[in-house]
Amino acid sequence: MGYYCFITDDSFTEGSFSSADLDRSRHERSFSKSRFSVYGGVYQTSAPFQIILMSVDPSAQIQTRATTMSPGDYMYAEFEKASFELHRHNTFELVYVREGTLYHRIENERHVYPTGSVLLLNRNVRHSEEATSAFCTVSLSLSAEYFQALLLEDRDQVFKAGRLWGDNTELQEFLSAELLGTGKVGKNYLDFIPLRQPEPEEDSVWELFEQMTMIMLSPKPGDVFTFRALICKLLNLLCRRELFTTRPISLGTESESRIFSEISKLMRESDGRISRELLVEKLRYSGSYLNRIVQTFTGMNITQYAFSYALERAAWLLVNTDITITEIVAELGFSNRSYFYTEFQKHYELTPRAYRLQNRKK
Repeated sequence: MGYYCFITDDSFTEGSFSSADLDRSRHERSFSKSRFSVYGGVYQTSAPFQIILMSVDPSAQIQTRATTMSPGDYMYAEFEKASFELHRHNTFELVYVREGTLYHRIENERHVYPTGSVLLLNRNVRHSEEATSAFCTVSLSLSAEYFQALLLEDRDQVFKAGRLWGDNTELQEFLSAELLGTGKVGKNYLDFIPLRQPEPEEDSVWELFEQMTMIMLSPKPGDVFTFRALICKLLNLLCRRELFTTRPISLGTESESRIFSEISKLMRESDGRISRELLVEKLRYSGSYLNRIVQTFTGMNITQYAFSYALERAAWLLVNTDITITEIVAELGFSNRSYFYTEFQKHYELTPRAYRLQNRKK
């Protein structure tokens, strides 16, 4: 079950979600009182920008809390059970990990983002948070039109203090390719890995987000320009090489994406118990080509990727059944119990027994 409320400039609406509602919302849901809707796995908004605050704690009674703010629009939702599906946005999304550790699936590749990390996703990348650890994130969602206006204004700036985005930076190249048509747009995103915290007298990512949030909650005359300036300061901060290491990532072509989806479907249906040879037989591509596609999207080879699905099935069995760990090892075809323990703990940062105790349904 879950609860939600919408607050606009002239109305207040609240209600509750059932499990069936949540399942439907993964396919299509429109919230008439807000500018937000979900259709075909795409989170859509007509607002030029949004700030989304999210906290997840798998051990809490209310596991997920999310607040979405856009001009004249406020939405709050909470869910007893944390559950996320792969999705994408019709906007660019800048995600900052405020607290905890975020495990994030990007086109089925599992990434780990510690406190202080930032990622910028374009509109083509499917992604989802994982509910396996406690974390708090703050996200800035920007429409392509709003982002493009910022980029063009910077290019034609009056003050000659140097380009905001930084010449020859990964962020400048990313934005130019995405918004000014200087490159091919695919499934692209940027990781910003923190090297150190700013000095006390300097802006920090969190302080800039706090200022933007306060404007959203209580806008004053002139704040439309202040908000834009805060976004520019944030992007400038991410360009500082002494503070962040930037890692641009581009995923495979659309045809390879479709093949990878087929591979993932077969992996999911078999709980990872499918061989490379059987994939070749079913998909009619060479093993080396399929292996290269899997490595492009996940960083793993076929065997490792299959193993990750088996681990996910093991985690589900631990939480939802009473069968012993020895029986799970045998059912999923792990070669030996100690190897299963080692790999499970590496993946979930808990032993199988601790994972069962922590996540077992009451």
